[in-house]
Amino acid sequence: MNAASAPASETTVLLVFLPVKPEARERFRKMLLEVGEHIAKEPDFVSASIHEDLDDPDMIVVYETWAGSREYLLKTHLSKPYRKEYEAALPQMLKSERRIVSLRPPLASYSKA
Repeated sequence: MNAASAPASETTVLLVFLPVKPEARERFRKMLLEVGEHIAKEPDFVSASIHEDLDDPDMIVVYETWAGSREYLLKTHLSKPYRKEYEAALPQMLKSERRIVSLRPPLASYSKA
Protein backbone atom coordinates (compact mmCIF):
# COMPACT_ATOMS: atom_id res chain seq x y z
CA MET A 1 0.00 0.00 0.00
CA ASN A 2 1.29 3.46 -0.92
CA ALA A 3 1.82 5.61 2.19
CA ALA A 4 -0.21 8.44 0.61
CA SER A 5 -3.20 6.25 -0.14
CA ALA A 6 -6.06 5.33 2.13
CA PRO A 7 -6.73 1.80 3.34
CA ALA A 8 -8.37 -0.29 0.64
CA SER A 9 -11.47 -0.60 2.80
CA GLU A 10 -12.12 3.16 2.69
CA THR A 11 -14.57 4.18 -0.03
CA THR A 12 -15.37 7.74 -1.09
CA VAL A 13 -18.30 8.92 -3.17
CA LEU A 14 -17.96 12.23 -4.96
CA LEU A 15 -20.82 14.22 -6.47
CA VAL A 16 -19.45 16.78 -8.90
CA PHE A 17 -21.77 19.58 -10.05
CA LEU A 18 -20.67 21.21 -13.30
CA PRO A 19 -22.68 24.26 -14.51
CA VAL A 20 -21.75 24.30 -18.20
CA LYS A 21 -22.10 27.36 -20.44
CA PRO A 22 -24.62 26.54 -23.21
CA GLU A 23 -22.14 27.49 -25.92
CA ALA A 24 -19.54 25.10 -24.45
CA ARG A 25 -21.90 22.14 -23.96
CA GLU A 26 -20.60 19.94 -26.82
CA ARG A 27 -16.92 20.63 -26.17
CA PHE A 28 -17.38 20.04 -22.45
CA ARG A 29 -19.18 16.73 -22.90
CA LYS A 30 -16.53 15.48 -25.34
CA MET A 31 -13.73 16.36 -22.93
CA LEU A 32 -15.56 14.91 -19.92
CA LEU A 33 -16.18 11.61 -21.71
CA GLU A 34 -12.49 11.43 -22.66
CA VAL A 35 -11.49 11.93 -19.01
CA GLY A 36 -14.05 9.28 -18.04
CA GLU A 37 -12.36 6.74 -20.31
CA HIS A 38 -9.09 7.35 -18.45
CA ILE A 39 -10.47 7.32 -14.91
CA ALA A 40 -12.19 4.00 -15.57
CA LYS A 41 -8.71 2.48 -15.92
CA GLU A 42 -7.41 3.78 -12.58
CA PRO A 43 -6.72 1.02 -10.02
CA ASP A 44 -8.70 2.79 -7.25
CA PHE A 45 -11.70 3.55 -9.50
CA VAL A 46 -14.95 1.75 -8.59
CA SER A 47 -17.67 3.35 -10.73
CA ALA A 48 -18.97 6.60 -12.21
CA SER A 49 -22.17 7.88 -13.79
CA ILE A 50 -22.64 11.14 -15.67
CA HIS A 51 -26.07 12.76 -15.41
CA GLU A 52 -27.83 15.78 -16.87
CA ASP A 53 -30.19 17.70 -14.59
CA LEU A 54 -33.79 17.23 -15.84
CA ASP A 55 -34.61 20.88 -15.15
CA ASP A 56 -31.32 22.39 -16.33
CA PRO A 57 -29.58 20.71 -19.28
CA ASP A 58 -26.52 22.87 -18.61
CA MET A 59 -25.99 21.26 -15.19
CA ILE A 60 -23.98 18.06 -15.42
CA VAL A 61 -23.68 15.92 -12.29
CA VAL A 62 -21.04 13.22 -12.01
CA TYR A 63 -21.45 10.48 -9.39
CA GLU A 64 -18.10 8.80 -8.71
CA THR A 65 -17.15 5.99 -6.32
CA TRP A 66 -13.50 5.46 -5.45
CA ALA A 67 -11.45 3.27 -3.14
CA GLY A 68 -9.52 5.73 -0.98
CA SER A 69 -9.90 8.88 1.08
CA ARG A 70 -11.27 12.17 -0.26
CA GLU A 71 -7.96 13.90 0.43
CA TYR A 72 -5.98 11.27 -1.44
CA LEU A 73 -8.35 11.25 -4.41
CA LEU A 74 -8.52 15.02 -4.85
CA LYS A 75 -4.77 15.41 -4.41
CA THR A 76 -3.86 12.53 -6.71
CA HIS A 77 -6.48 12.42 -9.44
CA LEU A 78 -7.10 16.09 -10.23
CA SER A 79 -3.45 16.42 -11.25
CA LYS A 80 -3.24 13.36 -13.51
CA PRO A 81 -1.66 14.15 -16.91
CA TYR A 82 -4.78 13.08 -18.83
CA ARG A 83 -6.79 15.74 -16.95
CA LYS A 84 -4.45 18.64 -17.78
CA GLU A 85 -6.28 19.94 -20.87
CA TYR A 86 -9.72 19.38 -19.27
CA GLU A 87 -8.80 21.17 -16.03
CA ALA A 88 -7.26 24.10 -17.96
CA ALA A 89 -10.41 24.47 -20.10
CA LEU A 90 -12.94 24.36 -17.22
CA PRO A 91 -12.90 28.11 -16.46
CA GLN A 92 -13.86 28.88 -20.07
CA MET A 93 -16.54 26.15 -20.22
CA LEU A 94 -18.30 26.60 -16.86
CA LYS A 95 -20.72 29.34 -15.78
CA SER A 96 -19.30 29.15 -12.26
CA GLU A 97 -16.94 26.92 -10.31
CA ARG A 98 -17.62 23.23 -10.10
CA ARG A 99 -18.85 22.01 -6.76
CA ILE A 100 -17.47 18.77 -5.36
CA VAL A 101 -19.46 17.12 -2.58
CA SER A 102 -17.94 14.17 -0.73
CA LEU A 103 -20.28 11.61 0.78
CA ARG A 104 -19.70 9.10 3.51
CA PRO A 105 -20.59 5.47 2.76
CA PRO A 106 -24.37 5.03 2.60
CA LEU A 107 -26.37 4.70 5.78
CA ALA A 108 -28.57 2.34 3.81
CA SER A 109 -29.01 1.25 0.20
CA TYR A 110 -32.16 0.01 -1.50
CA SER A 111 -32.70 -1.56 -4.89
CA LYS A 112 -35.01 -3.97 -6.60
CA ALA A 113 -33.57 -7.44 -6.82
